[in-house]
Amino acid sequence: MIVHALAVLLAVFVGGRAVKETLEKERTIIRFAPPPPPPPPPPRGGRKPKTDKKVEIKKPEIVVPVPVPVEIPQPKEEVKEEVVEEESEEEGVEGGVEGGVEGGVVGGVVGGVVGGVIGGTLGGELGNPLPPPSEPMRLSSDVTPPVAIDQPQPDYPIMAKRAKISGKVILECIIDEEGNVKINRRLKEVALVQEAAEKAILKWKYKPAIYEGRPQAVFLTVTLSFNLSS
Repeated sequence: MIVHALAVLLAVFVGGRAVKETLEKERTIIRFAPPPPPPPPPPRGGRKPKTDKKVEIKKPEIVVPVPVPVEIPQPKEEVKEEVVEEESEEEGVEGGVEGGVEGGVVGGVVGGVVGGVIGGTLGGELGNPLPPPSEPMRLSSDVTPPVAIDQPQPDYPIMAKRAKISGKVILECIIDEEGNVKINRRLKEVALVQEAAEKAILKWKYKPAIYEGRPQAVFLTVTLSFNLSS
């Protein structure tokens, strides 16, 4: 019995050890399994990966500027006017010479040229242009004041009559060299009649003021009265 018991224990010991070794081998194989094989290469003739196209940068062309010939204007020839100077005879006509200009002097034209204007002044310009407009002046003892020629009165506006509006419109005006009236500024205004007063004053006409023997623009204060009783 002892022998049989030892045989059974030996068989169990040997068999258990074999089973244990088998299980350890399987665990090792599972734990250190090789990696999966790489994927197969793509088939030939497939799409090629996109690549950025190279942009060619053109070099700038150097253009040599061509000089453009510039024509230099030639100076115009000045036409010199010859002054006619002739000695008149003792029996010559006073105020001119034979072939001269009417209104000239004996011996030729003083301060003028051939073909000048009749009645020109000594040293004057060709064509005798009018003097430039003068700046308006304040009335003084040296200035002859303007004289009214025509002064049409304004119409009394109906709205102003109904509102019973009356008063005096005072304006500072400019009387120019031709006697026309221009409004410079309003010194006193009256509602509803102001426009009628200004329209009437712009139609007024004056004999212009005189300063140093010529027409002169001057400032003039004008008053227009609006009265319901008149």
